[in-house]
Amino acid sequence: MTSSPAVTATLRFSYQHFETEGKLVNTIEALEQIKAKRVCLGLSNGPLDPAAANLELFQSRLERVRKVIAKLRRRSIQTELVLPSLTEMNPKSSDAQQLLKSLYSLAPQTKAAVIWIDDAAKSHHHNFNTPQMTSWFQTIRQSVRKKNPKIKLGLIAAEPEQYLGLDLSAEQLAQILSSGKKSSDKKSNNQTLLAQNQSFRNDYNRIDILQTARELTWCQALRDPAARYESIGQLGQDSHCTFGKSTEATEMQINLNLLFGNKSLLLNCFDWTGISPGSENPYLHKLINSRKLYQKLSNFLADRPEHYGLCIIVPEKARGSSALANINPWFTLLWRMGFPVKCATPKSVKKISDTVFILAGNLPNQLTATQLKHVFQQGVLLDVDAAQTLQKMGRNDFVGLEVGAALHDVQTEILSDQTFANRQYGRHTILTGNLPVGSCRKLKPIHDQARFITTMQRKNRIPNTKGMIIFDNNDLNHRSAVLPYSLGNADPVFLLNQQRQQHFQDLFQWLNRGRLNCFVENAPDLVPFYITDTGKRRIIIALLNVGFDWAIDARLRLARLPFAVKRVRELDQNGKLESYPELKLQIAKDYQFVQLHSDTAVPPMQITILLLEG
Repeated sequence: MTSSPAVTATLRFSYQHFETEGKLVNTIEALEQIKAKRVCLGLSNGPLDPAAANLELFQSRLERVRKVIAKLRRRSIQTELVLPSLTEMNPKSSDAQQLLKSLYSLAPQTKAAVIWIDDAAKSHHHNFNTPQMTSWFQTIRQSVRKKNPKIKLGLIAAEPEQYLGLDLSAEQLAQILSSGKKSSDKKSNNQTLLAQNQSFRNDYNRIDILQTARELTWCQALRDPAARYESIGQLGQDSHCTFGKSTEATEMQINLNLLFGNKSLLLNCFDWTGISPGSENPYLHKLINSRKLYQKLSNFLADRPEHYGLCIIVPEKARGSSALANINPWFTLLWRMGFPVKCATPKSVKKISDTVFILAGNLPNQLTATQLKHVFQQGVLLDVDAAQTLQKMGRNDFVGLEVGAALHDVQTEILSDQTFANRQYGRHTILTGNLPVGSCRKLKPIHDQARFITTMQRKNRIPNTKGMIIFDNNDLNHRSAVLPYSLGNADPVFLLNQQRQQHFQDLFQWLNRGRLNCFVENAPDLVPFYITDTGKRRIIIALLNVGFDWAIDARLRLARLPFAVKRVRELDQNGKLESYPELKLQIAKDYQFVQLHSDTAVPPMQITILLLEG
């Protein structure tokens, strides 16, 4: 069972929060208020400026850290130290390496319980090859262990895709720091320590919240099931933020972390201006007031909860510059359309069934023949780049079509098949200006069971050109749909309309050969997360409102539930489960649904958590 996040929270403080006695008093006051047991101290006030870094600066700050650690130790607070990695410095000069080597040799004098190497502050991994990275981490280990072999070393890993160009994973780098021993090693000082640096963003761009969710989902897919991850982070603030400091957005991101199974709450209780902590600090205030919610939610979640959703396949290793290019837009597009989404690597797709897969870019060439067969038997949506990759592999028989020349004059895409989104038949989606010129390609069926479901209007061209193709291969029990374009790094907002939402709903149901387990029917920007615990006969559904209007009349459609639901309750901010007469599971044709009402309406930038019990 997940521990209470309010107790196990690992807080990370920048140097400005304890550089003077006055600020240290405020920091200690805040830590005692929230009963913190662990803190991480850094030597900088944000991203490190390599030009200003010198050993004299670090020496004076390390001496200050040593005094702070002594004071916190008397209050039974374990204090850890965060030091920069060479990837943050980003030079290849021997002077920079010598500077950091000296820094790690001096660090044990602080008597920190753990020294964390922050490999996530600035990601310049493209400047290093595998031998260089391995050598650098071995140097860190030797510099510290020579001074004090009892100190634990840990890695705050960058986002997983930063390591894709290397032949090393974050787990392997962390094992180098722990003398190469595996995490199962019985000696505590050889335990592999690995953390994710989940930086809570502000709401300068509300899509940043979904970007945080994407990173958490990505990490969940790439991590080793046996790996022991911790979480260390801070709340980043942008002084030019449009909406200022949003406590609601912070609350949403905290809940996102819990929903994806992180055991520790990531929160720095201060902003970059170093306000005095207390009830006037909205972040600290929110943490204290919401403690019961976090404790209750933690009790509902297993250590590694699995959530349901349409499954986006992500690469385990990068193969070419376009390996990641077409992946990112799909998360935000489908979440904002109201679909629950998760992701998986090629190695893990065989463990996933009863869902629709999303394949983009050159990812098909990372799947084996067996994996491809499994994916297509479940149902798969591909962009045109993924279809072209299959064609280059000589496997365009999987999609029943050939990818032809680029089309440079496409203006709109028309919903031209009444089987999908019948009421929206004939509606146009504007592509001009939303996709780079030449993104659309001509698709040609090569199988009699492949057919068009959209057409594309081209400038001064009659008749219209055929567009999206679906392929129902009854012989192999495969189903697929191919978009005639790739989203690439485009903003998919042009697809966020009612007609395309309904079109995707019908398309995914066809690919899935039946009803989808969960989706939001009629509210844009209400993002669902669907987590089941069949053994205890309960389902957790979190609804995140990343829009600017209240989600009042939204309807949540559910199907193929693993058990009969007897009651539906809401988990409120005080950790109390509330029942309302209108909050119940209702039946409409082939679906069951939960209708949100005035009591369960989701405010802008906030979260509503529903518990369905058998």
